[in-house]
Amino acid sequence: MEISNALARKGIYYWEYRQEESDSETIFAWNKRIDEISSAKKKSHSIRALIKNKWVFASSDNDDIKELIEKVLKAGKSISRYDCIKYSIKRMPAIKDKKTVAMKKNPADVSFDDKRRLLLSLSRKGLSEKNIKSMQVSYSHVNKKKYFENSEGSSIHQNLVYTRFLLSATAMSAGRTEDYIEAYGEQAGYEVLDKIYNKYDECVQNSRRLLKARSIKAGNYPVIIEGDLASVFVHEALGHASEADHIESKYSCLIGKEGRRIAPKFLNIYDDPTIKGLWGSYFYDDEGVKARKTIIIKEGIMNSFLHSRETSSKYKKELTANSRAESPHSIPLVRMSNTIMGKGDYKKEELFSDIKNGVYLVGSKGGQVNPFNGNFQFAASKGYIVKNGEIKDMLREVSLAGNTLDILTRIRKVANEFDEPFVGHCGKGGQHVPVIGMCPSIMIEPASVGGR
Repeated sequence: MEISNALARKGIYYWEYRQEESDSETIFAWNKRIDEISSAKKKSHSIRALIKNKWVFASSDNDDIKELIEKVLKAGKSISRYDCIKYSIKRMPAIKDKKTVAMKKNPADVSFDDKRRLLLSLSRKGLSEKNIKSMQVSYSHVNKKKYFENSEGSSIHQNLVYTRFLLSATAMSAGRTEDYIEAYGEQAGYEVLDKIYNKYDECVQNSRRLLKARSIKAGNYPVIIEGDLASVFVHEALGHASEADHIESKYSCLIGKEGRRIAPKFLNIYDDPTIKGLWGSYFYDDEGVKARKTIIIKEGIMNSFLHSRETSSKYKKELTANSRAESPHSIPLVRMSNTIMGKGDYKKEELFSDIKNGVYLVGSKGGQVNPFNGNFQFAASKGYIVKNGEIKDMLREVSLAGNTLDILTRIRKVANEFDEPFVGHCGKGGQHVPVIGMCPSIMIEPASVGGR
């Protein structure tokens, strides 16, 4: 009420207030020692207002709301002299709601000693494995209490929790070194750590096997991409290009593609922050819009971009609840959440059956993409030769390269089950937010594979 009364008297067209309290814990074990322990409690808030069709923004760690209001009003007086762009937003009815992510096991109920012992035991165990020279294990948990209020009368409380672990093994033999990373996270409690033992085995075994892996001659091959690398492609190469602020700034290869076929009829890709437990989920975005599923590609047709209130107003489109901010100190930007490729019609083994000489790519070690022209290159964690439908020798230092719009047309088969999601933090505009990609394995023919 204090904010509403103060800003209403100034004739402000629209305003929103965001407050966030976060409680985080991180433990990092390296070999035989705990290398990092950190815990933090933070509280911050911000006001963003549309004054004379221009945005003004102020944030603070200080609890003094009056001071924050004064900052906004002062900025509003000066910005009109420098900013000639006029902004508008899509309005919506008031929402009053409270939502909380459920946890089976609250990390606060697990002692620090138990957490420390778990991480240390796995890092020490790694050193006892053949050829493993370094083993890193980390755990993190963040509890975010978020509050949103705006001039439309909305009042929204949501409590989001994030629990994640990461393992990294370094194997060495005959002067050769190979690293392998496994990471996993959910919107859930300490029960996420139940999966750490299986991930440990995969991490250690893959780093050791890579010591014997060979390289491949670069070229065009039929390629099967497991879901984790397919997820990176869907997120990085397609997802960013579908963010409407990139469309607005003319920095997307998807400009002019809405309503047009860009992929085979069997391909469906969507963004959905409503799925319970997924790392990128939320109840409401940071503009107070209720989370919803948005179909980006529907049966091969470019169906919808991802929008903020501002871009949905400009393009006269429905709100998609994709406006997200790292914290109240950040201005909301159009962002993905859980970006997913729909299941196909093939059993996974059927993706390999017709391939005489191809490549199977698994995992992601990063890469780069240009949303403007769609060109990309992603390094796989590992690969395999595929001969006459069978998986053969392991490959190292292998990557996938190409162009987004071209690769989409070359997808031939999609498996009928999801692989594990790729969990991470997406960077844009200096901000990072939790996201995932979740996809089945796919077969592309042909695709450019990088090697030696």
